[in-house]
Amino acid sequence: MSGRGSYLKNPVDSEVVKDPADDYHRLELGIEVARNVASARLQKSEITNEDIQNAGPLIIYNGRPKHNEDLKKALDEGILTHYPQDKFLILDLDPSDWSTRGQFISLKESLPLSNTSVAIVTHAYHFPRVARMIGSKWHPFGPNTKVFFYVVDRELTAPGITEDMIGEIDRIPRYIEKGDLNPQIFDQILN
Repeated sequence: MSGRGSYLKNPVDSEVVKDPADDYHRLELGIEVARNVASARLQKSEITNEDIQNAGPLIIYNGRPKHNEDLKKALDEGILTHYPQDKFLILDLDPSDWSTRGQFISLKESLPLSNTSVAIVTHAYHFPRVARMIGSKWHPFGPNTKVFFYVVDRELTAPGITEDMIGEIDRIPRYIEKGDLNPQIFDQILN
């Protein structure tokens, strides 16, 4: 899940970003998870770029235009070199829905996932909303898909965290009322 700034820590719209490194931290955690998957698949503690190429999972990223532009720039210009460029799938969002729901819809339309495991990486404040999307009408995962969550800033210390949490407390009930979110997080996600 793309963050509040871009991977290059730039704002993604005219909004002032209190935590411009949010997207950077999310992607770095995603890369760490992907590298660990490659290591586990190969049963090796030290992995090479060739190992990652052969056994590393695809990292799917779908953000606003500036998110995607900055990630592509980081890959093209050699700023991000610790995960192979061809192991990234960068999807566009519908311009009318630059939201978490839009990210799920983009994934559902572009790459329905079945019979696999998926790691969702987001910020800790964002987890309650994202987890409620699982099983909602926007749920992009098909049968036999196991979903794992990884969150950055578990201590909730990032700049602007209080405003982010208040915003989520306000948004989640409205999204539940509209039918975009499940009222509860499924037990299988919490276990």
